[in-house]
Amino acid sequence: MRGWKHRGRLGLQVPAVGSLAPGGWVRVRPRLRRLSLAALVTALVGGVVWFGVSLVQPRGAGQNLSWLAAPTTNRPGGWLPTGSVLAQRLQRGAPLVLGHRGGTERGYQNSMAAFNDAIRLRVNYIETDVRHTRDGQAVLIHDPRLPPVCTPYAGAAVRSLTAAELGQVRCAGQSIPRLDDLVARLRQPDATRVGLMAEVKDTDPLGIRNALAPLGWQRTIIESFDWSALATIEQDSPQVPTCPLGVTLANLSAALAVTHDCIGPEERAVTAQLITRAHHAGVGVLAWTVDDPSAMDRLARQGIDGLITDRPRVALALQHLRRP
Repeated sequence: MRGWKHRGRLGLQVPAVGSLAPGGWVRVRPRLRRLSLAALVTALVGGVVWFGVSLVQPRGAGQNLSWLAAPTTNRPGGWLPTGSVLAQRLQRGAPLVLGHRGGTERGYQNSMAAFNDAIRLRVNYIETDVRHTRDGQAVLIHDPRLPPVCTPYAGAAVRSLTAAELGQVRCAGQSIPRLDDLVARLRQPDATRVGLMAEVKDTDPLGIRNALAPLGWQRTIIESFDWSALATIEQDSPQVPTCPLGVTLANLSAALAVTHDCIGPEERAVTAQLITRAHHAGVGVLAWTVDDPSAMDRLARQGIDGLITDRPRVALALQHLRRP
């Protein structure tokens, strides 16, 4: 399978082809097999830098630091951590499937019914929205105000209600889950292969990061239209995968200054050039919200790394699609 250049956290690039290597790593093999003295020096320097960085990075309870500690392409042989979006894409051989708000095929958006359906389908990730109550509880709801299908308190700002008040609310008959509820669900045995992509909608990006830590960073991505929130996470804990939303070809350089993990463009903003430039920077591309099968097919053939969709069943039926 032909690959692309991947840039590790030290910013070096290696032209490569991807394959699954022993031990569960995705290996990026250089086309030139001769190992120069310069490459050996680079490996030694990379090891020293990694060791120094690993001593100073914050280590929250339950965190998996393989994104920071795992070898990357700044070393001879070039390895991608299995938790990276690009590595997962190589292993799967087709775009990752992310259930948008869990997916809406069998349950109301951002409800445990939708999340449980996504788990049964074994999507790669559940994508969801995180807001906060008046007393600081992280809850999973998209809109800043309760929509009409939610009773009581329809039209009230989520931020104006306490967690107890919000606990009384039912939206299309479903309660509004807390972020902790979903994290606990994903730690159950039947959900260990499903990751979580959480969007920072209002505040407290580090609090959201801490809530996700029990899942390990190979199963989590934090996304946001607020790139400053992601920059806060990157500065405090660069091992945590982040994904700026609203990325276009025009602002791609600014997005790449924030993250080294993935970008989230709207479907209509995705072009072959955007995908190519992102891949040359070692960054995955997750498009939203892709519900039309023909669009899924087109994006897959362009080399998209993930489809954020309300219709995960449709996307999962396209697993036969391969990277061009």
